[in-house]
Amino acid sequence: MDDYISRQAAIDRLNEQRKGLKPDKYQQDRIGDFAYRVCAEIIGRLHPADVRPVVRGRWGTQGDRYIRCSCCKHRPPSFASSVWLSDFCPHCGADMRRESNG
Repeated sequence: MDDYISRQAAIDRLNEQRKGLKPDKYQQDRIGDFAYRVCAEIIGRLHPADVRPVVRGRWGTQGDRYIRCSCCKHRPPSFASSVWLSDFCPHCGADMRRESNG
């Protein structure tokens, strides 16, 4: 599975590392500055990933006898409710394997 990071967080981390460098010679400082600019440009040119936050929910009842999604209140077909419930809501895509705490 791919890891998704914030572009700004990567550049901030690069800046932190750059501040920690204390080169002994002028030439090393120029090489470090060049490497920093190249890395920052590469990070800046990366195409953004098409991601969205994970929504977590659960199957449960909402005051009646029908099973519903806790996020969108979608009710699966009655035959599916009694026999099989998906790990994901077919209506909103919520992950039903565990609900978030916050």
